[in-house]
Amino acid sequence: MNTNSVVPQPVQQITALAPAPIQSLPPASVKLENKSSKLNLMIGALFIMILIIVGFIVYTLIQLNNRPAVLNNYEIAEKEKVVTLPDIVFGNFTKLNNAILPPTNTTSTDGRLPNGLAGSGDSVDASHTTLLKIGLTYKMWYEGLTTDSTPRIYYAESNDMLTWRKKDNSLPQASDTTSTNGRIPLGTEGKGDSKGASNPSVLFLENEYKMWYCGFNGSNRRVFHATSPDGLTWTKKDNSIPDQSNTTGTNGRIPNGLVGTFDERDSCAPELMWDKEDQIYKMWYSSVDPGYIGYATSPDGLTWTKKDNSIPDKSNTTGTNGRIPNGLQGSADARYVRNATVVKVNSKYHMWYVGRPIEQMGQVLVYATSLDGLTWTKFNNDLSIYKNRSNGLGMNGSLLLGTEGTRDFEGFGAADALYEDGVLYLVYFGFNVNNGIETAVSVKL
Repeated sequence: MNTNSVVPQPVQQITALAPAPIQSLPPASVKLENKSSKLNLMIGALFIMILIIVGFIVYTLIQLNNRPAVLNNYEIAEKEKVVTLPDIVFGNFTKLNNAILPPTNTTSTDGRLPNGLAGSGDSVDASHTTLLKIGLTYKMWYEGLTTDSTPRIYYAESNDMLTWRKKDNSLPQASDTTSTNGRIPLGTEGKGDSKGASNPSVLFLENEYKMWYCGFNGSNRRVFHATSPDGLTWTKKDNSIPDQSNTTGTNGRIPNGLVGTFDERDSCAPELMWDKEDQIYKMWYSSVDPGYIGYATSPDGLTWTKKDNSIPDKSNTTGTNGRIPNGLQGSADARYVRNATVVKVNSKYHMWYVGRPIEQMGQVLVYATSLDGLTWTKFNNDLSIYKNRSNGLGMNGSLLLGTEGTRDFEGFGAADALYEDGVLYLVYFGFNVNNGIETAVSVKL
């Protein structure tokens, strides 16, 4: 810029641009007061924020501290790999009602299901249950026995595990293919289930009901397989008699083992699990008398591999390779063990099985646990415990026989366990002249 072209401004113009007189500004005390008010507001807001944060932290800690020790099935399936829960032992059970119900073809109460009326398929016995909960409906398949001592499989439903409704306990016609109303009939002559269909175990996977059951041809028992889209109309996969094998079964069947194995005569009472964590089907099955419990696995529920069907050494404590051995002399399971039911909660397996002592005494239910489904620890097979009787409470993870005149006075039969929201339902059958189904409940300790 050329400085020679700058024209000096008159003094009065500069004066006109001067600041306003000092007396027009607000007093200093007013400024300080405004700053103090703003500071107080900021401090108050900050204090409120701190209180909110502290309150939230305290509330969260209280909720975590009060969180139930047991997660429901969905939570376990989703979170068991990242959540560590306390060790779980199912302790004392409470029987809902072990009074004997009169026969019925329709409805029963208090978690019980009695035998049916004369002429029905379950007129003598109702026993050997398997349970599922689908939506809001509890579904039960059970074994019914007629006066000719021939077992077939029937179906009942409940909305609350208390009141059960039989679907159809009439005798179904023999069939090697299809059956209706939840029933599994006998097979035709020469088939593996021509003289009996019993001990069902049902899973619901990929929108299909899958059943494994025990078939009897008059001399031997073996495991067979059926499927259903709705749990009512069933189609048998293959009820022909499989060749004996110590290793492999096909078409959902478990064959008898070779001579000298525990299952050379009977491969029965299947207990099925789809292990989501291990992504494999697992089956515990048993022989009858002498009875032992063995183990098999399958990637698809059709081709099965036996783990070890050799006869295990007797033990009051431990079983290996998925097997449960007989107990030692004087124990509650010295004569035989069979009919396992297994649930898996927080990566731990819980089994209840039928044991019988050599002494003159009925069958009892014995409890065992495992971390891998292979090595089992018997919780307590001390016979002296089971000589006590109770119509209400059980102990040591199992049940006590009832008093005279009750359904379970003479002994217990096979149970099926359903675990839901921290509560375990044990649905078993008791016998006193006839077999009838009862329910006991245990809250996790």
